[in-house]
Amino acid sequence: MGVEAVNEEQKTIIEYVKNHFVDWMEEKNIYPFPRERQSIDTQLLERIVRVEETLKRQNDKFDHQNEKFELLITSQEKRFTALETQMNQRFNRQNLYHLVTFTAVIGSAVAVILKT
Repeated sequence: MGVEAVNEEQKTIIEYVKNHFVDWMEEKNIYPFPRERQSIDTQLLERIVRVEETLKRQNDKFDHQNEKFELLITSQEKRFTALETQMNQRFNRQNLYHLVTFTAVIGSAVAVILKT
């Protein structure tokens, strides 16, 4: 794809579009960029700054709350893990107790059967 030469008719069209483009944009209420620098209302600017600062403070508070929540969740998970470990140990001891008791009962029954 090379650059093609622009003929006179195309140059005329290009100049026409360039000359009328801004007028067409204004006609459709499309303002991509201001023609002249507008003055900024200082009260509005101050309010914008205050709102931004407030939002920043709220965001910081939210982050702090989020950190607290994460610490709470972590501590709860640790407690749950410790309780789970204790419960597993208790169940293992109970299972061992029941196994020993069952073995003793079966052993006694076998001894009684063999004596007779």
